[in-house]
Amino acid sequence: MDVVSADLTDAAQISVVEERLRTDESIEVLINNAGGGLFTPLATSDAAASEALINLNVTSLTRLTTAVLPGLTARGRGTVVNISSALALNILPVSAVYSGTKSYVLTFTQALQQELAESPVVVQAVLPGAVRTEFWDGSGADLGAFPDEWIMSADEVVDAALAGLDAGEPVTIPSLPQISDWESFEKARQTLVPNLSLRVPADRYRG
Repeated sequence: MDVVSADLTDAAQISVVEERLRTDESIEVLINNAGGGLFTPLATSDAAASEALINLNVTSLTRLTTAVLPGLTARGRGTVVNISSALALNILPVSAVYSGTKSYVLTFTQALQQELAESPVVVQAVLPGAVRTEFWDGSGADLGAFPDEWIMSADEVVDAALAGLDAGEPVTIPSLPQISDWESFEKARQTLVPNLSLRVPADRYRG
């Protein structure tokens, strides 16, 4: 196994990873799992910490995906898995930055799925809830304060994500009992689309 260690918030170090993704034709799968958390009211948060979180959760994911995608599409095969979060949907008062970054991951992935609709390259978004890992250390949230029934093991998340990938799910939410609930949510969102950009404002905004 060839391991490349890098701080993905450091421009020089992420460039090394990008170069590997661009040039190594044996790479068929990219899993964008690197990420961090920050749970605090924005008014009392540190701007530098928020910027670092955005760089890790958004910028590095975008750069790595951009680096690998041309090779995957040229070779006509490959998979990109982007780890979002249930907090992309369940937005909390202390999650403005974190939820914002994970919402980006979800919509970024959905746009790529449309872009690659005619390609054999597969792109999946995974939205886990609370997972028992070191992610919580220094995040501002105490995993020990959560009920046990809220917390999934990392192995179970991985197994569910891979099962969702095998099933062809574009979005996998490991703890969601019925995928039809997500499909209904998406269908409701799509009903907005025809009226999101029109020549005149809606009647309620016109005197």
